[in-house]
Amino acid sequence: MRRFSGRWWRAALRRQCVPGVVIGVVSGLMLYAAWLLAPPGLAEASQRLSLPLGTRLLYGGITEEVLLRWGLMTGLLWLAWRFVQGRRGTPDMRSVALAIAISALMFGVGHLPAAVALVGALDASGVVWVVGVNGTFGALFGFLFWRSGLEAAMIAHALAHAVHALTDFLL
Repeated sequence: MRRFSGRWWRAALRRQCVPGVVIGVVSGLMLYAAWLLAPPGLAEASQRLSLPLGTRLLYGGITEEVLLRWGLMTGLLWLAWRFVQGRRGTPDMRSVALAIAISALMFGVGHLPAAVALVGALDASGVVWVVGVNGTFGALFGFLFWRSGLEAAMIAHALAHAVHALTDFLL
């Protein structure tokens, strides 16, 4: 293992920050656009009750990434490697894609209780929107975690909330 001295940590941080920032800004703009297309009940409720930005940055950017990407996605990938590949080689692309897809779907489904608490009840379009939008971001952050690391996914997730809040404020 390399020592945490010299220039190595800067290069490692740069390899994670650049994709995290790029994906975070793009995701924030996509999130703003997604809310413009939200079902009316959800859009109105989100205007009345919104989580503080600090909560969205810390819970979304750190807690959800640790739970869903580092925890669930990694666990699913290990299971696929262990039982499907028989512990041979490195995980194949099918296993990686499956782990990203399942963890992204679970990420989307995990947002349903908050949406129900916000609106009271969701119709089919609300369920599809909540799971679809959050699942899309879960897949994006899962891909980023796989390619660039947990810190990149955390940066992107937190920055997506920050950019969304800024666009909401400015526009």
